[in-house]
Amino acid sequence: MKLSFHVDKFIRKVDFDLIIIFYFLCIILFGSTFFLLSFTSEHGIYDYNGRINTDITGYVDAIYFSFVTSTSLGYGDIRPLGVSRIFSVIEVVLSLFIFGIAISKIFSVKQEKILSELYEFSFQEKITRIITGLYNFRAEIDSVIHKLNEKHLTKHEIEDIMDYIEGNLHAFTSYLIDINKILMQKEAKLKGKSASQGIGNNLSEFKVNIILDNLRNSMEKIEELITALNEKKILWKTKVIVKNLETVFGLIDGVCIDCISIRHTSIHKTIMELRVHAGIGKR
Repeated sequence: MKLSFHVDKFIRKVDFDLIIIFYFLCIILFGSTFFLLSFTSEHGIYDYNGRINTDITGYVDAIYFSFVTSTSLGYGDIRPLGVSRIFSVIEVVLSLFIFGIAISKIFSVKQEKILSELYEFSFQEKITRIITGLYNFRAEIDSVIHKLNEKHLTKHEIEDIMDYIEGNLHAFTSYLIDINKILMQKEAKLKGKSASQGIGNNLSEFKVNIILDNLRNSMEKIEELITALNEKKILWKTKVIVKNLETVFGLIDGVCIDCISIRHTSIHKTIMELRVHAGIGKR
């Protein structure tokens, strides 16, 4: 298992061009070895006419035999004798190992490309989901505000509205958590590597601005909601809502500090009061 891990790590790191260069160097090295062995009478390589020549023609034949041996073709026009047979076996085994690495590298690169495309698609889908979620959040809050302004509400209707607000604020906090993670990943990628493919480069400034604009609009909608609740004199300061608001402001501070306007100071004040008087708005 450990050996397999190291081999996989090696395949990922080694460059494909380096594999090709190493392969041809092996052919030349073994070819030169066969040629030098051909100066002996018992350990060289032989063709139909006997031992190959010890000149440039013989060297070319040795390189040819080395290439044929490395590919395991074995035409039989040149054969090894003596020690050359051992080197032939070594070359075949080494060449098969090199071919295996080359094929693994090809599949590894292809797999990484596919995974990168899938990851990018997933990332873009996540961005779209967040933006759509923020839009839906504002639409839901708008419906609550209209309901508050339309008629006199019964106690049961108020309770339903409070549950509705709690659920939407909880969803809003989940979107803020996702946005925090995405922006942190973007910042980490920009610090780590400036010209690489990945999540950091996929998040353009245009998309960041879209997200921040949606956050600003969402915070304004929360302001409108609290204003409407106060005008209706509804006791909205439940522990769940206050806790969600605390989470929202904590996350907003780390994402978009200018998304919080001066009007939000009243909400901060409410939160501080409820911290002091823990019994207010129990539910």
